[in-house]
This record gives sequence, structure tokens and C-alpha cells, in this order.
Amino acid sequence: MGMVVMASLIRAKTMITVKNKFPPRPKKNIGGIGTIKKYAIAMKHRYQINGISCGGCVTRVKKTLEEHPNIENVEIFLQPVGATIVKMNKKLTVEELQGQLNELQGYTIAEIS
Repeated sequence: MGMVVMASLIRAKTMITVKNKFPPRPKKNIGGIGTIKKYAIAMKHRYQINGISCGGCVTRVKKTLEEHPNIENVEIFLQPVGATIVKMNKKLTVEELQGQLNELQGYTIAEIS
């Protein structure tokens, strides 16, 4: 009877050794709310901004719009003049965008359908 117990202990010890022989798998980072926000799908919307006439205008308007917390990126083109793509986390109304642009004078924005 003592031999059976001893054999079982040897097998158990061997199994533990084999099991611990392999390195642990890295844990997947499932993240929290911040992770979900980080990977939120951004929406792109097309607009026409009137009053843009040069590269300086493009820079000023782009910087002003990107200061809004829900806007990730703004692309403004000179050909066609004032064509704009706004990438945002949350859909903003034209009025909200115009409010952001009101920090500057002489620019108006309209959505392109």
C-alpha cells in the first residue's frame, strides 16, 4: 500500500513539474472605459467652409476646429476651395461647428450631403 501512495506522489510531482515547465501565457488586456473610448469608431463628415482663400486660412480654421474635444482630425482642401472632412467621435451639428468657428471671423460652414 505504501508503494501505491509513493507512485501517486511521484506522478503528481511529475505532472506539476511538466505543468510549470512552460512559461505562463500573457494576459490579454481587456481594458476599461478608457480603452473603449480610445478605440471608438470615428465618424467622417463632409463640409464646405466659405471664406478660405489661402494656406494660412486652412491652418487657422483647422487648429480652431481641432480644439473641440469631439473632433479628432480636420482636413481642409484648397481644391475645391474650402472642401473639408471632419473626423469626430460624436456627431456635431453644423451650429456647434459654426460656434467653434465663430472664434475666427469671416468663416461659415455648411454640410455637404
